[in-house]
Amino acid sequence: MEVPGVYQIPNGPKNLETLFPDLDWPRIAEYFIEVLNAEEAVVATCGRVIHETYCENIRIHFINYLGGVDAINFELWQETHKSQSESWQALSSNIKREGGTRRFKVTANDTYRVTTIVYSEAEMEWLKEVLDSPMAWMEWKGVQGQADDYLPITIVDSSVVTRAVSDRYQYEFTIEYTMSNSDLTIRN
Repeated sequence: MEVPGVYQIPNGPKNLETLFPDLDWPRIAEYFIEVLNAEEAVVATCGRVIHETYCENIRIHFINYLGGVDAINFELWQETHKSQSESWQALSSNIKREGGTRRFKVTANDTYRVTTIVYSEAEMEWLKEVLDSPMAWMEWKGVQGQADDYLPITIVDSSVVTRAVSDRYQYEFTIEYTMSNSDLTIRN
């Protein structure tokens, strides 16, 4: 008996590896998913998934127009680290190590510029949903024994060309985002 409702279809190589352990995922260039009912009629599909292996991938998950979660692979183009602080002047003294300017309220954050060129004009309507999304996450590969996780990010306001007269069939889609949570050092 079928149970009506909304179901999340696992998508992306990381989620599908457990369902299809015999596949050599690094060798798969692209795939798509179809959900079939008991009569083998297609009842749902997911968009084409391009598994990019040629670059350092950043996978961004975002809330789409329908409230579901989609994901896009990007190539890391630029990473910038910015720290900000306030300073105060310690009382001057004849002993140099006891005086001077000190920093406090040090906060830092990383800004990433990522790009992809593997999507066509037909997919630009879907791609621009990532710019309009209220919430997004970056896949983070755990280090030093930490588990993999999804870190919240804030997509920087921007614009993108979704249709052009010349060079119409290959679009470069670039976004910029910061980590949603800043790094805070010890407050003096």
